[in-house]
Amino acid sequence: MEVDALLLSRLQAAALTAAHITFPSLTVGLAGYLAVLEGLWLGSGNRVFETLYAFWLKIFAVSLGMCVVTLAGLGCEIAANWSLLSTPFAPLLAPRPAAALITAVALETGLLAVMLLGWRRLDPRLHLAATVLAALGALLLSFWLVSAAGWMQHPIVLPGPTAAEPATIGWRAAVLSPGFPSRFAHLALASYLTTALVVGAASAWGVLRDPEEAESATALRMGVGLVAIAAPLQLVTGGGWTGDAAILEVSRAYQVMVGLGVAMIGLGVWGAWLSWRNSLARTPVYLIAAMVMGPTGFVSVVAGWTLTGRGLPAFVVHDLLRAAGGAASVTAPVSLLAVLALHGLVLGLGALYVLRLIGQGPANGEPPDVAHP
Repeated sequence: MEVDALLLSRLQAAALTAAHITFPSLTVGLAGYLAVLEGLWLGSGNRVFETLYAFWLKIFAVSLGMCVVTLAGLGCEIAANWSLLSTPFAPLLAPRPAAALITAVALETGLLAVMLLGWRRLDPRLHLAATVLAALGALLLSFWLVSAAGWMQHPIVLPGPTAAEPATIGWRAAVLSPGFPSRFAHLALASYLTTALVVGAASAWGVLRDPEEAESATALRMGVGLVAIAAPLQLVTGGGWTGDAAILEVSRAYQVMVGLGVAMIGLGVWGAWLSWRNSLARTPVYLIAAMVMGPTGFVSVVAGWTLTGRGLPAFVVHDLLRAAGGAASVTAPVSLLAVLALHGLVLGLGALYVLRLIGQGPANGEPPDVAHP
């Protein structure tokens, strides 16, 4: 295999896309989970939900920070290594990352400051409103990701007035490409399922360490319940893709995604049955299985994007722009290694910090000094 600028650009794009889609999936799911936790706390007055909110808010802050880092890296990657893509399609593609930054990332980071700093200062209902808006902002991030990827797979282009003028397209058709509703629902469910698996794994560890810890036991039941609901729904939403199943990477990614999906459904059904029998926290085998399944949501998300992207190996925009015509001849092995090393360092430190927080557990973390009235 010849190692040229095109191959290096594609390897770099694949690595950055995999890193980027990993953290948004956790960010979207955690934002919704935080909204549920705060709503349950304010509605019931149960301090267990308050402690869980304070604990997972820290992890949400780290995940959102990593999301911003990977989004910035992906933007630089597209600008530097795929600059020829912007010549004919910039009016259609450029507004999407801009909209993601403005309506999603900026909204979430601003609301995150309210969620952190307003914990002891805002009225409880206003604080809950900020958390709910952060959850909606996270969904907006998924919206724009699916919109850009969907149009590149199903481009609807209307011819320009003359052959020399660029193609034009209606904005609604550009944003809502064919299959968009099912793709968006599929990615949103994948985000919630990924978060449920992470919450379940972290809580299973807490229960194994201390079976009497109410916070971990409660979070475990919530995580298992969401897995039992979201995993089967993934089969309904489908998330159809266009590609060549004969490509080895596509075939393997499909097998991984389906295999893990079946395992997730089994984990959810098993956990729901144990929860119904009130023996969930007293079944060590299940707790270990939940811990093992913790990272599989991320693997499935990356496998799904491999199906979507690798299935169109020759094209950047399907049937309109080939990869060789969209890549700039600037990528060098040193550039690829530098990007991988930098992102590996930053994301690795973030992941280690999250694992450290999970190791401490919600009950052993720093609780809020003053609860809401």
